[in-house]
Amino acid sequence: MALFSSHSMGGVLNINKAMSWTSFDVVAVVRKLVGVRRVGHCGTLDPFATGVLPVFIGRATGLVRYTENYDKRYRVTYAIGRETETEDLTGEVIGGRTPKDFEIAYLKSHDWAMLRQAVATMEGQQDQVPPMYSAVKVAGKRLYEYARRGETVERPIRRIEVYSANFVSAEVVPGPAPVRMTIDVHCSKGTYIRTLGSDLGRRLGFGAYAVSLIRTACGPYNISDSIDLSELEDWIQQQPVGFLFDKVTQSEQPMDSPLLSPESAIHDLTVIKLNAYESRRLLQGQVLRLPHGRVPGELGRRYRAVGTHGFLGVAKCKDISTDGITVAAERMLANLDDYQS
Repeated sequence: MALFSSHSMGGVLNINKAMSWTSFDVVAVVRKLVGVRRVGHCGTLDPFATGVLPVFIGRATGLVRYTENYDKRYRVTYAIGRETETEDLTGEVIGGRTPKDFEIAYLKSHDWAMLRQAVATMEGQQDQVPPMYSAVKVAGKRLYEYARRGETVERPIRRIEVYSANFVSAEVVPGPAPVRMTIDVHCSKGTYIRTLGSDLGRRLGFGAYAVSLIRTACGPYNISDSIDLSELEDWIQQQPVGFLFDKVTQSEQPMDSPLLSPESAIHDLTVIKLNAYESRRLLQGQVLRLPHGRVPGELGRRYRAVGTHGFLGVAKCKDISTDGITVAAERMLANLDDYQS
């Protein structure tokens, strides 16, 4: 049974993805739980990774395109002493060198200073080659499709930026990759955390691979506010018969509702407040002529359009002249019926 009415804009669920699940697995379960076919996500997570996966429902899926530049935050643990073909714990070992006892003793006696320094070098803009075991497309195929056939192809170099990389802790455990180092990383879109660790391991002379990866933030969505799929299912089962996730048939959402407004996905866009007449014109696909000073005028700039009944969608500056600026609808989510006189 659908938990959204036909008039609903939908919304966003900040899901805490479990280990071994694919991002598509999460989408499939959400579809089943809320009874809506139109469900998508932003920021794909590897199956072995856990953490924040924003899931968009209904009309809100139209805003996924605006999430492509979200920066991300991760907490990752690397095993130092081995390299794997996937750069994580799921792949076969292909190299590396186990640190000798005296090398480990040196690292510990100096409070892991060598590791701390190596982590600091991660910061800044850099070129990164995506791993073969990744979803990047080359000649119409995912890189992991080539890798599974034992093929290696030339991969496009990506420009990424690590805004911060902070050493958290290190410990020694039994095994061929005995040093485990945990760090926090804040980075730009398209950054492969596995590859950062693999590169760091080579610089240290030991090799390294990721054994744990948690996304702690994706754009405005944080792990502290996320919900497990099991928790979401339990919450839905506790709601009364006839419950809907939107406010069309309800005067108020439950205080603990996990559904976030579509507007939360574009929190960084400048708000443009419109009256009922202007809202109606925008929803009808007509342009608005606004005087200078009402909103910042910049060709191509996007705005978070808000009408008298709330969030409308995304508008864009199409023209600037001496008379004012021209704004047009780019992605509207609101219902025109709400603004008919």
